[in-house]
Amino acid sequence: MSKMPPTVVNIIVAAAGKGTRFGARYAKELHLLPTGHAVVDRVLEPWLNAISGEEFSPRVIIVGDESRGATLAHVAERYPKVPIGMCLQRADAPNVNVNVLSAARQWIDSGVVIYLLADQILTAADAVLVGALKNVQDGGIGVLVAGIPASARPAEGCIELDTANEHVVTHMEKPPAEDERYNHAWAALVANANQLDRLIDGFQNQHDEPWRESKAIHVQDYVNINSIDDLSTVQ
Repeated sequence: MSKMPPTVVNIIVAAAGKGTRFGARYAKELHLLPTGHAVVDRVLEPWLNAISGEEFSPRVIIVGDESRGATLAHVAERYPKVPIGMCLQRADAPNVNVNVLSAARQWIDSGVVIYLLADQILTAADAVLVGALKNVQDGGIGVLVAGIPASARPAEGCIELDTANEHVVTHMEKPPAEDERYNHAWAALVANANQLDRLIDGFQNQHDEPWRESKAIHVQDYVNINSIDDLSTVQ
């Protein structure tokens, strides 16, 4: 009996932020952490470590502007066995998620998708991440979430959860600190590749239909690298 071919895992990394608060000539995701890793290393490693077996076949698509050549070179050198590519982020929509996902969409026709931001680092057990991917292999969307304090809400993409059923109710970008509904940060997104057009439509038209009732997957730890000070919080 022949083996099933591995599931293609398309890892989209949104890397178009200017990182102006860092005051450096190089991209924010290339800043070094206390561990000696670049930020983008810690963004990718949880996933690449978790799917290192024969069941999955990862590929990385970096989406950014012309300045991201150094990021592409760094990732390609660090992960020589993983196919790495880059495409230019579109600029025709006001929503950055639309521009990133629609740019990557042309390179994806099967498998599952992981959507990451190049400055958001999560920690989760391998089994949690693999389980998130398996949950969307046959269709659907999952959102990886992290509990955050109220003071962090105005700097995050946040999620309102139906905590009884662990499903997403709605999301909001940078809600007010006093809005208690949004008590989880959006740490990452997983989806079947056949859901990409629905996701793009949801971001573009600002509605929750694509991910309403999506499974919420909790991560152990999460850091959004917004400033130089945030680098020191990553262990």
